[in-house]
Amino acid sequence: MHPLQHIIVGLLLGIIILPTTGVYLSGVFFIGSIFPDTDHIISYAINTGSINPLEAYRYYTSEHVRPTYILHTYEAMITLILLSIYTRSKTIRVFTLGFLFHMLTDIGQEYFAHEVMMKPGLLLNLIL
Repeated sequence: MHPLQHIIVGLLLGIIILPTTGVYLSGVFFIGSIFPDTDHIISYAINTGSINPLEAYRYYTSEHVRPTYILHTYEAMITLILLSIYTRSKTIRVFTLGFLFHMLTDIGQEYFAHEVMMKPGLLLNLIL
């Protein structure tokens, strides 16, 4: 999914869970659901020196340039899951659920569009 689609879907789901979670945790879920796409901005900043998210969005959607996915990795998911388990923090757990929701939508897109976005990160590349 494109970052804008993640923002819309994450916001809608955050609103849906609002009555059961409250404003704070609903917001945490929303932020977790868009957080993985910050790697697009990081990649753009490394390549251009700019941190403007709108420019990064235009850059990657208009030129079909593939960003370096730092957060779209198995390591990022495993790290957040372990943090959720070991800290027992409701905030981290809800953030992780948002993050995992984002990743599931990307995995679904990969499956139906036959494109690969999930990559093993640096650590798994070194091991494998």
